[in-house]
Amino acid sequence: MHKELLEAATALLSAPLSAEGWHVALRGLAACTGASRSQIVAFGNDATVPFNVMTEVDTSWMSEFLAIGGTNPELNWRLRLADAPFRIISECQYDVARAASGNNIYDDFAIKHEMLDGCQTVLTKDEKSFFGLATMRAKADGRCDEEDLARFAFLAPFALAAVKMQISLENQGDMLLASTLEGVRAAAFLVDGDRKVLGFTPKAERLLAKGGLLRITGGRLYGWWQHEDRALSSAFERLRCADESDVETPMVWLRGDGSVSGGHRCEIFKLPRDAWAFGQTPRFTFVVRSPRQPEAAIHRLLQTALGLTKAEAEIALMLAMGLSREEVAARRASTISTVCTQIKSIFSKVDVSREVALVALVHRIIA
Repeated sequence: MHKELLEAATALLSAPLSAEGWHVALRGLAACTGASRSQIVAFGNDATVPFNVMTEVDTSWMSEFLAIGGTNPELNWRLRLADAPFRIISECQYDVARAASGNNIYDDFAIKHEMLDGCQTVLTKDEKSFFGLATMRAKADGRCDEEDLARFAFLAPFALAAVKMQISLENQGDMLLASTLEGVRAAAFLVDGDRKVLGFTPKAERLLAKGGLLRITGGRLYGWWQHEDRALSSAFERLRCADESDVETPMVWLRGDGSVSGGHRCEIFKLPRDAWAFGQTPRFTFVVRSPRQPEAAIHRLLQTALGLTKAEAEIALMLAMGLSREEVAARRASTISTVCTQIKSIFSKVDVSREVALVALVHRIIA
């Protein structure tokens, strides 16, 4: 067993260095402690789970975990027992917490996935989040004995060292990626999942200095005007929640001073993410582009390409730039009823049934 412990410790220290490193390390931890599976997890103070990996479990378990409210300490007694770093919690504490929980929602989930028993500890904790390490024991494994707990306690510090190493490596990757923006001529920003700015190009810096379009507050990127920031936030959220196979590139029009012709077409690109990353890596590149053609030329292009009238082309462009139907009506000194009728005519001519499809089509034509 001494040899197994050393191999498991070595595997943990090597976990950040390869794509399957954490999987191998967690399997070694489970084997050394007599458990069917083991887990490393990060919980945020906003009830998010940026990282949660368990060995030997059905891939659907995570969505089910979130569906039952697994991030709620009132339901999840394992989470409620998360304490000071390196305090080992096991079945004795689980029994007390389960008896006091007043519900069996998490119990039923744990029984279904054969993870009712085991042990756990907090590796590191701050005001924003904590990393935890755990083993999960099926009924056939029995409960932890003293030797199992001693081995788990021995290996936990190696897991913490691996976590710190991976965070350090990911941060270095952030710096390297941010530095590559220096040679990019476009106005581009490198941001994480919370829109925290990790880097930007010289052209983007000049755009920020001018004001009126974008701003950085508290280290995060915002639209200058509240209604435009809502559109920006919505686009980021759609892409953040999109499946990794979704190749959509959301576009947002930021007008800044309120004029249509002075608008900027903004594109958001989702960056590839390592499946084993702790959520520290950047997620998006945000690129700001100015229209290459004057507004009248774009109207003519839409009229020719889509067979629209001049009025319909103007409305299609306004919608593509993010104006609401009410805003379109106000700009055209028209009624909302008239605008809606014109939009229906546009839908019929371009063979779409939703405004989002029309906007995507206009973006492709004028790009």
